[in-house]
Amino acid sequence: MHPHIAATTATRPSAKRRPAAASSFEIESLENRKLFAVTVSEGFPGFFEVVGDDAADNISISVSMRDHTFTLDGTTYADVSYISVQANGGNDVIDVNSVDGRGDIGAGILGGDGMDSISLNFDGAIWGGENDDFINLTDSFYGQVLGEGGSDEIYVKGACVSADIEGGDGNDFIDCSNSTLGLAIFGDAGNDTIYGSEFDDQIYGGAGRDIMIGGSGNDDFYSNDGELDSIVGGNGWDILHADSKEGLVIGVEEIVV
Repeated sequence: MHPHIAATTATRPSAKRRPAAASSFEIESLENRKLFAVTVSEGFPGFFEVVGDDAADNISISVSMRDHTFTLDGTTYADVSYISVQANGGNDVIDVNSVDGRGDIGAGILGGDGMDSISLNFDGAIWGGENDDFINLTDSFYGQVLGEGGSDEIYVKGACVSADIEGGDGNDFIDCSNSTLGLAIFGDAGNDTIYGSEFDDQIYGGAGRDIMIGGSGNDDFYSNDGELDSIVGGNGWDILHADSKEGLVIGVEEIVV
């Protein structure tokens, strides 16, 4: 388990129990399989762990910051401080969203293996896991995205204060153009395409032939990885930390070799 969620590993029996078997044979639609595949347990008081299986799970969690609750599959859990989601294998859809803005509940989401779609709109972190993932992070104070393995598509929006965004291995597409604050963005290994915000960003291409686009703001680009990267600075005073030879370089005011 990832160290950020280690506090949730000790569990007690879930308050949500499976219904008793019916006396007659019943056929249930596949849409209801998520009721049986996803379990919820509370470890330390207020720390909840939501765990999927190795099939394709649909985990939709509605959070109320005001009430300190979250609702999953029609069951509401109270006195919530932190929500850990481990989807495990399968191509999962995971939505963890607040209905009433930001508050003091945090979340950590691990997509696991599979091509996952993950969204979070408050404070917390997302680990995509292996394979090609689609990730949305919005309004997350000290938020984190780690795409990990695969060619991931990552979108960062709103007020993500002091956020760290890492693509991980693979040819990632990272779009932070709708962030209302500057970010630290890491492409990591692979041929990545990175769009910064309209504010002051630090953009690291990592290994591979990367495309880095700064937008407005005074941006710092780091492309000194021995590859022919392409950099578009945009408005503002931009500084490029580069190799002696790069690919396309436009709109950069200062180059440091």
